[in-house]
Amino acid sequence: MTTAAAVRAAARAAEEADEAAVIAARAACTARAAADAACTAADPVKRCSCGNVAVHQWPLRLCSDGRIKRVLHLCALCDIALNLHMLRLLGDPQAGAKAADYAGEWFASNSTTGE
Repeated sequence: MTTAAAVRAAARAAEEADEAAVIAARAACTARAAADAACTAADPVKRCSCGNVAVHQWPLRLCSDGRIKRVLHLCALCDIALNLHMLRLLGDPQAGAKAADYAGEWFASNSTTGE
C-alpha cells in the first residue's frame, strides 16, 4: 500500500475513532522523519515539528500569549491531522469524512506516481 493510500485509509477510519487517531498519525509522521537522512539541524528548508519538510503554513495569533503572530510550519501528514483535530474541536459531525476527502485531494494533486 502506498503512503497516500495509507493516509486516506487512516483518515477514513478516524471518523469513528477518538483522539488516538490524531496521535497515531503524528507518530507515523515522526517515525518517517526519523528515517529521513536529509533531516539535519543545518538544513535551511522549513521543517514541521516532526522533522519532515513543511508544505503548509498555519498562521496563529493566540490570545493567551498576547496575540503574537506565529507561523506553524506543517508537513502534509501533520496538516491533515491538525485539520481533523480542528474539525472535531468545532463539533463537525462529518470531520472524518472531510479529513479523508482533504487527504485524498492533497495526495492526488501532489502524487509523483500518477496514483
